[in-house]
Amino acid sequence: MKIVRESWESNYDFLYKLFNQFGATELAIQGMSQDNHFLRRYFFKDLIEMDPTKWIKGYYNQDKLRPMTVLEFIESASHRTILDIEVMMDVDDIYHNILDFSDIRKKSQWIIRDLKRKNKDVSVYFTGNKSYHISYIDEELRRITRSQRTKYKEGVLSHYYADLGKCSELNLIAIEGQPHYRSGRNKRRVLL
Repeated sequence: MKIVRESWESNYDFLYKLFNQFGATELAIQGMSQDNHFLRRYFFKDLIEMDPTKWIKGYYNQDKLRPMTVLEFIESASHRTILDIEVMMDVDDIYHNILDFSDIRKKSQWIIRDLKRKNKDVSVYFTGNKSYHISYIDEELRRITRSQRTKYKEGVLSHYYADLGKCSELNLIAIEGQPHYRSGRNKRRVLL
């Protein structure tokens, strides 16, 4: 099992799949202001219980000159929390203490080959900026505490010299298929 956003899936459809199919009951989403500041975070489970036409606090629809509705917010959200059972690697530099990589793509390819060798079902997305988001699902992580999961993920990320900021499920990652806040291009699935 791996996280894949199909081309036909709306933000709502994709997030609902994460919530339902992956059991991500603590999934939270948020958007960014026009000057790239994070706005208020909402739990997806709370949003799907609300009236979709209700206005949501903290978000404004510039085109319609009014607050956003719940559904408009879900469709425009740009970031999600990392799932509890998801090991997410944000590969945004070439650093490794032993191996020498000429670019981020080469480092990402090495990580993917190594994870596949360990029988991990890997999902790879390119941000359109410079980094690759490489993830896999480990359902065993749900059997341990949050702090143990963080330590485990920190170990994996350290091994691959990936961004350690992605070891906590409280941290955010750009939503697959949505425009990345730095590049402005959609975060898209790639094969390396």
